[in-house]
Formats: sequence, structure tokens, C-alpha cells
Amino acid sequence: MRKLAFVFIVAYAFSTTAMAVDIAISTQAGWWGQTDADREMQEIADSVAGASVEQFAVSEQAALATWVANHTGDGVSDLLILCGQFPDSIYPAGNAQADGSLAELFLDDGNTIINTGDWMFYVVNGAGDNAAGGLENMMDIPGISMGDSNGNVAPTADGESYTPSVGAFYSERPWRLDELTNNWEPELILGQSADGTRADPVIVVNTVTGGRLGSFYQVNGVLTDIRGEVISEWINNWYLPIVGGAGGGNPFAQRPDPKDGARHEDTWISLGWTAGYYAVSHDVYMSDNFDDVNDGAAAAFGGNQAYPFFTAGFFGFPYPDGLVPGTTYYWRVDEVNDADPNSPWEGKVWSFWIPPASAHDPSPFDGAPTVDADVTLNWTAGFGAKLHTVYFGDDLETVTNAAGGPAQGTTTFAPGTLEADKTYYWRVDEFNPPTTIKGDVWSFKTLPVISITDPDLIGWWTFDEGGGDRAIDWSGHGNHGTIVGDPQWVGGIMRGALDLNSDYVAIDGVVDDITSTNITLSIWIKSTQTNQGDMIAANDSGSGHPLEFYIDGGYPGRYDGSDTTYTTAPVVADGEWHMMTYVRSGSTGRIYADGVQVATESASFDLAAIARWSIGQEWDSGPSNFYIGMVDDVRFYNKSLTAQEVQQIMRGDLLAAWNPSPGNNSTSDVLRAASVSWSAGDSASQHAVYFGTDRDAVTGAEASDATGVFRGLQAGTSYTVPGGVEPAGGPYYWRIDEHSTDGTVTKGSTWSFTVADYLIVDDFESYNDIPAGEPGSNLVYVAWVDGFDNPAANGSTMGYVTGVSLETGDVHGGNKSVPFAYNNTTAGVSEVVHSFAPAQDWTDHGIQTLSLWFFGDPTNAPGQLYVKINGVRANYDGGVGSLVIPGWQVWNLDLASVGANLQSVTSLAIGVEGSGATGILLLDDIGLYRSALVPPSEWRIAAGSDDAEEHVLDFGTMAALDSSDLELGYEGDMSPANQQTVGCRWAGIPIPMGATITEAWVQFSADEVGSAIHTPDVSVVIEGELSGNPATFSSNAGDISARPTTAASVVWDIPQWTTVHAQGPEERTPDISSVIQEMVNQNVWAGTIVLTFRDNPAKPSQGTREAESFDGGAAEAPLLHISYQ
Repeated sequence: MRKLAFVFIVAYAFSTTAMAVDIAISTQAGWWGQTDADREMQEIADSVAGASVEQFAVSEQAALATWVANHTGDGVSDLLILCGQFPDSIYPAGNAQADGSLAELFLDDGNTIINTGDWMFYVVNGAGDNAAGGLENMMDIPGISMGDSNGNVAPTADGESYTPSVGAFYSERPWRLDELTNNWEPELILGQSADGTRADPVIVVNTVTGGRLGSFYQVNGVLTDIRGEVISEWINNWYLPIVGGAGGGNPFAQRPDPKDGARHEDTWISLGWTAGYYAVSHDVYMSDNFDDVNDGAAAAFGGNQAYPFFTAGFFGFPYPDGLVPGTTYYWRVDEVNDADPNSPWEGKVWSFWIPPASAHDPSPFDGAPTVDADVTLNWTAGFGAKLHTVYFGDDLETVTNAAGGPAQGTTTFAPGTLEADKTYYWRVDEFNPPTTIKGDVWSFKTLPVISITDPDLIGWWTFDEGGGDRAIDWSGHGNHGTIVGDPQWVGGIMRGALDLNSDYVAIDGVVDDITSTNITLSIWIKSTQTNQGDMIAANDSGSGHPLEFYIDGGYPGRYDGSDTTYTTAPVVADGEWHMMTYVRSGSTGRIYADGVQVATESASFDLAAIARWSIGQEWDSGPSNFYIGMVDDVRFYNKSLTAQEVQQIMRGDLLAAWNPSPGNNSTSDVLRAASVSWSAGDSASQHAVYFGTDRDAVTGAEASDATGVFRGLQAGTSYTVPGGVEPAGGPYYWRIDEHSTDGTVTKGSTWSFTVADYLIVDDFESYNDIPAGEPGSNLVYVAWVDGFDNPAANGSTMGYVTGVSLETGDVHGGNKSVPFAYNNTTAGVSEVVHSFAPAQDWTDHGIQTLSLWFFGDPTNAPGQLYVKINGVRANYDGGVGSLVIPGWQVWNLDLASVGANLQSVTSLAIGVEGSGATGILLLDDIGLYRSALVPPSEWRIAAGSDDAEEHVLDFGTMAALDSSDLELGYEGDMSPANQQTVGCRWAGIPIPMGATITEAWVQFSADEVGSAIHTPDVSVVIEGELSGNPATFSSNAGDISARPTTAASVVWDIPQWTTVHAQGPEERTPDISSVIQEMVNQNVWAGTIVLTFRDNPAKPSQGTREAESFDGGAAEAPLLHISYQ
């Protein structure tokens, strides 16, 4: 198990004698496993330095109550840790003693209670609950909750400083900071949501009583191996030094007045704060330059103050001429006590801002594209403004130059009913006697008249607005969405999009337009979310949710009485755009990914009681199951779409250009990208082409552009770039506006591509599963002709035969590879052929090498891999054993060795020959290069089950498969039970059988250093597992030590590790070529290496070296380096 990072922010040396902090842990777990809780709480007991730690099991709750009572009123800020259960011995169950319980008295005495697990104070002894009342009563805050605020949190600067191991995660019960009242406020935020409203881990403090509450990982059954470590870091690095010091005082300045980030409406200010516990005086820094304040520059120093307040903006004080409207000021207080060696205590940088003198914050926002015709304009008055003059019209120059208008006292203006689809301009001049402050000119465009063109399309949200709190419904039904939260407006798959992060869009208006359960929901998503996120959900007026369309674990799923996640479908939360569609027809539900059906289900939900629909979450007492990622082009149909209709809506606006080549955000080459092409929108007669290297210029250009971005109006659907594009160039941006026969113009999306420094033969990214003959169809087995229809003569198939045809899990580059299946039990040969028309010149641009990447399988029966260029065959020379290695291997073919006409290549074939050969190879990234590609020589552990720890002296018990570190030597103190063996596994090592190993080593990363257990000598013996395809590690006893080992071994006397995260010579093994050579020489070698690190019996270890594991940090997991010939 991982220990902890002792940061030691400040080393306090107090001259007074104080009682030490005591810590109690109630180990009964709620929302996570008891074994995990026992282990993590023991880690706290082992790791905390400078405090007594007592643990109380569920059977010892009476003793816990005695501890709580004895530590109430003792003058020390003691700490109680809960594991998701609230013992009824200190707070009677069911809120039977809402006031005056032992727990409340302990808290109100200035002590601290933290929780890891379920909702704080909610669950009692596993047999009942206090519900939300537990937290409400302990804090005396009616309505405070944790059940509707789940979302992603990321480490803050304090989190990275005090708890370096905290990491980003999805909290299911974070604190709602906006609900803190009644003298409660956040004191230390270690993890926080992007919008700043939610926090976990966090410590909140009551500024009157000094009591503190905190949460650490209020999540259900995950992150079980990190909690003890992070809590220990917090205790050692923050709680004991800052809260548990002499007198229990916080040495830092706190609670700024005005609050950090506050708006201040005056040209002078009196700053105040709560002084640090040991402060005698206060060094104050203030400036409008953040860096000066942050760095403590002399220019920002306002002097040493005897009292905790500071005045600025008056004669005789800093800023004697007054503070300047429209300016943000930064300030910092360092607490000073010359008698204390730890002084000064550097404070945080706080800020306040003074509003500008001009009118600001217009509504609608400047440039708003979809404003109602009956809009009422409003704005925030300028600082000191008494009167306001509004100028409004449809001519920019007139509004810009207008003067002498009537003044008004309010900050709203109703211009009357405006024309549809028209741009208007407005300006507000502020009058602060005797000065008039001329305002900026703002603009907006009114909504066009949106006609119903498809009565079954009852909602269509494109998110092209670019701002605001409303998503326009372009179906014509008027079901505009309300945006809740603060999502980011971003570029999408089709113009604009929303980036949701615990935000959502309420689309309740569709309720009245639904006439049956035969519906279609479609949404474009781009996400990497791993937990459940609801793309679209239906709710009644309470918490009922008969239908949820979601992603979970990367896969699509739906709730219809129960959850079903379709793990046989392709992964769609892969950071790429995918169109997800749910169609119900009668009692059958169908799920489509990118226009292809990937799942069916029995549908039985009833929508009769539905009152609410949402994009991005579902209601469960409050908003929950937030979808995290981008959304675009959401559609709701009051009918069941056919498969063909689903494929058609992938186009988005049918009047717009579509199907760009090169594909949007793709990598192309100098030949393919020399000419771009597209499919015409419906009714398009001409196409306006925009092309350039500046996204904003291409997006904003019009036909009147004279900068060269507008390339002309043409009838054809391809455009050749004059002079071509540059190798390794880009990104290039382009846009096609469609001019229809009726004179209307449909603005296109801005597409982009980059150019590789090689030529692409096939990267398999463009293929899909749209049936042949349908718009946009591009089937891999049509482009590469296989033997599916004649297996007696040709045993090949290109692409999976059932389900999706392309592989999206194991890929070399991009997002797709292709499975090539060969079966020579009847045919004797398996071959696929791709034809080129027109012919390709493989001698241009200095080309010398054809490179092909392939991925084997240990179950393959190998044969001879080959290619044919124009029918001329070249055999793979790496040996048939490469076909069983489950890793990406490159075949570099010197084209000079192929006796084919390379100036006119019309076909490329890939095959496997050999009687009885069967199996599957994944193929990817076939390209033409100036020189051979260098195969990889380093591989990092890629899964939590590929590194493990095993205790040596207790029958080989596995310590952990999900440990966040690997202890070489001993796990903790030097007791026999703590001695352990470490195992590491790397799969898919593409080294040919029998290759000569010239160099090999393993690079570890130091996880923890500096404590007493890290100083003594450590010596281990490194051996390899001698088997063809070593399995991943399991939790079975002896799983590491029972494996057959190589005769070769290497002793590693490990030097001291002195720097956390160091990956240098000290953390690197000696050369282990002899061990690797023995494994590679096996006649069953299949590309998997397992190394074991056991204690050296000739020189027993006296301590430990703690290395990062995969679960502790994948980017620093053990790395294997091998050089070979």
C-alpha cells in the first residue's frame, strides 16, 4: 500500500508547552468495503506523526463515546474520522437528539470531524439513517444537502500543496459551498468543481465555535486505496501544524473583508481580515498587478501594520488619488512574529474589483444571435452613474455617433417589437455629474421566423448561440431550452456546441408535444467520462425517471425500469464526436452509434406522468448523473425513425455541405489534401469556398472578403488548393456555404485538417458501417476485397463480421484499426486486396519505405505474412512468431527490394499463407516514408493487474492489485510480515523470437522518500517468468512466487531515493539483458514479460524503496526498456 507525501509546508517550533492532538477513527464503513476501510484507516494510524491515533470498530462504539466525551472541553482541537457511518453512541439514530448530542458538543467545542464514504452523518450503524437531518442538525443549517451535487472535482493549489496524492475524481457527495450559512465557511479546499460551487475534499469551519467538518472522497466503492494516504497527508501537512499547534492556532491571515473576488463600489477601501494566531503585526501588499503582490515586490508593499486592517484610496494612505473604477486590485497579508522562527507566514493573494464607469454587462450579450423580437434590454450601470441615455437602431454608424438623447433613471430599455432576423445596435452613455461616459456599441440579432418543416421533429437544439442561458429550438415548436449552470460555449461537430460539466439543459417544453412512446432521441457527444452520465433523461415531477439514455464506462446504456449498459457496443466516450440515437418502436428500443445499430432492448417505459426532460442529467431529488463533455445537435422526434432516417440526420442541416474530405480534424497527406471535396447540401446549386490557416478568419469571412480567405463561388464539389499544402503543415481550415436554387445561403461548419510528413496509404479512420448504397457509406470490406464470399479459395475477412466492423479499442494511431481474419484450413491462403484508381506514384517525395503496423494474438496459428504490390510479393522477414505477439509491431518494407512498377501502383494486397494457419491480425497506419520507422523500445505497465505485491511470510498473501505504490523490500516497518515480493508485467512486446538482446532495464519512479524506512539498505533479486504467455496477476495467494522463473537473475542493490517522482539512474535497475534473453529465446515466446523483485537472501533488506504503481500514477508506472538486434 502507498504511504504518503510528507510535504512539511512549515516546520513549527513552539516555545510553549501544549497538549497534543488526539485522533479517533470509527472504522465502520458505509459506501465502501470494510476490508478497504480497515486497511486505509490502519494506514492513517501508521503514517500520522505527532499525534495519538485510536481505532474503534463497530463493536467498540461505547468506547468511542467515552473518547468523544473525554476529548470535549480539553482545550485541544482533536479529530474524529468517520468512514461513512455515524455511530449512534454519539448521535442517537433517526435524529432522536437533534441538539446536544455527544457529537455536536464535541464539534461545538472546536474539534474536527471528517468523513470518507457515504453522505456525512446520513447513515447510522448500517441499520438505519438520519437522512439529510444529520448534517442539518450538526451544522444548524436547514436544507444543507449533498445528494444533488455530484460532479467532477480537480485538485486546487492547496490540494496539490498539502495533499499531493489527491488527484481529480468524480465526487458523488461533494459539499455545496453556496449552502454554507450560520457562520460556516470553507477553510481549506483541496478539490473543487470547475465552477467553484462544489468541493471534495474540503474542510469547512464555524467561525464562532471553531468546529470543523470535512469530507474526503464521498464516493461509492471506488478510490479505495487512496483515502488513507490523502487523509494522512492532510493531517501531517495541514491539520497538525496549523490546527494542532500550540493553542490550536492557524498562523495565516484568514477571512478577508471584502471577500476574495468581491465587487467594491467606492474609490477608497478599508481592508480587514482575521489575524493569524501568532501574529504580532502584519505585512500588507496591494497592487493592480497580480505578479507584484504574489511575488511580494517592493512596489506592492503597503507597510507593516499593527492591527488587522488597511486603508487605501485617501490622502495620506496608499493610492492617495483614489482607486480607479474598472480596475481589479490584489492584496496579501503576511503575518509577522519576530519571536517565532517560522515568521512570516505568507498569505494568499486576494482580490476585489471596482466596476467601470461605463455601462457594462449588457443583456442580451454583445453579438447575441437569437434574441426575441419583444426583448427588453438591460445593463449594469457604470460606477457612480446617476442617469443613462440609450441609443438604439439598425445602423451601426448612426448609433455610434448619436448624441443628445433623453436621459432615464432605470437600467432597462424596451425598444418595442422588432423585425425578425435582423441585426440591431445599441449604446448606453452614463452620466455621473458633471461627466458623461460614452458607452461601447453592442449588437444583437433577432430570431428568424422558425417554421415547422417536419411536424414530428418537436425539438432541435443546435447550440450555435455562442452564449446566454437559452438554447433555441429550431424545430419551430418553440421548445427552447433553459441552460442551468455555467457551461462553456465551444466549437462543435456542426458549428457551435455546449461543454457541460455538472451543467444541463432543461427541455421540459417537449412534454406537450409527445403523443406516444414511439419516440427518437438523438445527440452528438464528445466525452471521456467513465462513470454514468445521462445524455437525455425523462422525469416526472418528483424523482421518478422512467427513461435515461446514458453512457457508462464509455459504453451506451439506457434505464427502463433498470439499467442496462451495452458493453458489446463500441466505446463512444473516447474523446471523439459520436452521434448517439435512441429509437423506440412499439415494445422494441434500438440504440445507434454513428448511424449504426449497436443494441436492441425490450422497451416498456411509460411517459404519461413525465413533466421534465433534460439534456445532460436526470432528476433524483435534485440534478444527478451529470453527463460531462460536449453536446451538439440534439433532436427529439415524436415518431420512430427508421435506420435510414437515423443515418440521414447525421448530416445535421440537410441544406448544408457535408461529408468533408479530408475529414474534419483529421490528418491527411500532401497528395490527398491538395484537393478538398464535400457532398452538396440539398438544393445547393453553387458553393462558396473559404480556405486558410486562421480558424477565426475562415469562420467569420463573407463573400466580400478581400484577404484571400474567400476562394470563390463554384458549381463543383471539390477545390484544388493553389500550390498545394505543406508536408507536416497545418492546421488548415475551410468552410463551404451552400447557395440554394431559391437564393438562400446556408453557412457551413468550419472544418480543419493537418498534413503528415509521410504519405497515407490507409489509416482506416474513414470507414463506417453505413450499408452499401446509403449516403455516406464507406465499408472497409468493399475497399479491401476479401474472401468472405468464397472461403474455399480465399480464407480472409476484412472487418468484424458481426456488430461494428472496425476495432476501436486496440489501435495504433487515431481511433480505428481493422481486424484481418485469416483461415487457411481450407483455402491455404488468405488475402485482401485494395485497388487504387487512379494509380499512385510511390517514388515521389523521396519515398523509400512502406510501413505497416500489425497487432497479433497469442491464440493465432501463425503463417507467412506478406504483401503484394501490383501482384509482386514481398514476405515479412520478422518470423512467424510475431503474429502471436499482442502488441503493435511495424513492418518496414524497403521498396527498392520489390520488383514492381512503383510509379504506377494500382493494387496492394495483404495476406497470410500456410496450411492450417488461422487467426486475426489488427492492421493500422499503412504509410509511405522517406526512411524506415523505428520500432518502440520502451513499454510502460498499462493496467492495475499488471503490477502487484505479495507478502512473503504469510503464505504468499497478495497485498494488493490496486495499490498506489510498489514497495521494494518491506511494506512499512521491518517486521517479517511486511517483507514482500513485487511483480511487474508488460504485454505486447514486439520483439522477434530469438532476437539478440543488447540492453534491458526497468525504470521506476520514486513515490515516497525521506522517512526512517526509506534510509536503510535494500537489495532485491530480479528474475523473469519462464512461460510463453504469462497471465495478469490475481489476488490468489502465492500468485507471484509460484510462477516458474528464469535461470538467469540479476541482483540490484538499490541506492537511496531522495526525490519524489524522480526517474533517474538511482531508480533504474542494472542491465537485465540476460533475464530478458532467456525469455525471448523460448520457443513459446509470445511477447509478454513478467519480472519479479524478491528480497535478496544473501543481503537481506533493512528498509524499503517506494515506487509509483499504475494505480498510483499511470504516467509514472514502471517502464521496461529493451534494445535488440
